[in-house]
Amino acid sequence: MGNEMSDQEVKSNSSRNLSSINPSKNKWFIAVHCGAGNYSPSNVSLYKDLMKQACMVAAQSLVQNQRQHQNNDERGTSIDALEATSLSISVLENSELTNAGVGSNLNEKGQVECDACVAVHIKKQVNENRGRSQVMYGSVGAVYGVMNPILLAREIIMDYMNSPGILGRVKPLMLCSKGAYYYARNSVHCQHLAVERDESKLDRCMVTAKSLHTFNDHRSRVDHYMKNQRAIEAKRDLLQYSKEHSDLFYDTVGAISCDSNGNMSAGVSSGGISLKYAGRIGEAAIYGSGIHVSDSFSCSCTGVGEDIMLNQMASKCAMFLENGIEGDVVSSLKRVLRVSGDEDKDNDTIISPTEDDEDEQHDSAASSGLLPHHNNRHVGILACHRLSEKHMELAWAYTTRGMGVAYYSSTMKEPVAFVSFHKNYDPNRSNIQFSSLSI
Repeated sequence: MGNEMSDQEVKSNSSRNLSSINPSKNKWFIAVHCGAGNYSPSNVSLYKDLMKQACMVAAQSLVQNQRQHQNNDERGTSIDALEATSLSISVLENSELTNAGVGSNLNEKGQVECDACVAVHIKKQVNENRGRSQVMYGSVGAVYGVMNPILLAREIIMDYMNSPGILGRVKPLMLCSKGAYYYARNSVHCQHLAVERDESKLDRCMVTAKSLHTFNDHRSRVDHYMKNQRAIEAKRDLLQYSKEHSDLFYDTVGAISCDSNGNMSAGVSSGGISLKYAGRIGEAAIYGSGIHVSDSFSCSCTGVGEDIMLNQMASKCAMFLENGIEGDVVSSLKRVLRVSGDEDKDNDTIISPTEDDEDEQHDSAASSGLLPHHNNRHVGILACHRLSEKHMELAWAYTTRGMGVAYYSSTMKEPVAFVSFHKNYDPNRSNIQFSSLSI
């Protein structure tokens, strides 16, 4: 994990490192999200600090890599956005606040299985064997024993791009479960990744006291529900429990970025829903569902994976925008959320994020959510549309009670982070947040 830095190291080095290159020649952008779901007001400041740190790590990577390229006269040959997206998500994976990496939700057998995907749209030729404009992605599904699944997904891309297969064997773009674990453990180019190499410890690998407590609690409640033959009282108890525990329903984390060469990138990482089926793979492993990138657009989705996959949310958002079906990124997000189950087409609301949002929502409990989740659509999208070399639109939309977002660009002094709350939550309405950034 040689590329990772502590929060103090990031803060102490950032001012010098981020200003050492002429800003006019080093345009970059990064945005992250902690998932669309429910956030306890008492933890909002922690989420904001975490997202800011993720942005700072990505920004420092973008600037340091660009300095190296300029010194070596390599401008135009790099894909720094891929590195920035991966590193920012790895920061989110390392925190027990999020449902990704260590401390993720446990499956029905009490194990951690993670999904992750990262992609980059390459504008310029990378090497003599690759074209000038293409999308590359790597993903892992239901992987265990790998502390940072997003970094493994990145290594899959780099291995595919940089080394040919032996005797005509085609390198993979996606690996799952045991195959992904052995790839991470045994591949020479993955030796820097944090991997549990003792197979006898895999069942408890990445399980934290908090995630185990949540698993035992959920398991006992489901057992009670089943033993009582789905009695109305048992169901009411389950729903009341979800309302009283507002931090249990966050899901996929992700990031989108653009480097100084104009390459766009997007990534997602998730531990999945609590008590999921063993071996279940969600949208965080599926390109076109969890993420999408192109020359001018990138997005990262979050929420209930099955809803996102059935609707191919990420690719539809890009299609509506790039094919002219919708004229701007906000309209595209609105249309996608309606396709995903929003029947109330006239009740969209636009809310500007403020510091007071979290304080006004302390009475907002969880939706009917985690376990009986099929009745409502719980999804969110973070998207960026490049209008020109100097201007981008950043938008985020969600149908849940809230969504944590942060962004940072080469024109800003520091990252902006907030948890955006739906002031008048209704599961049948979509809540659109919008911001426009110049980079």
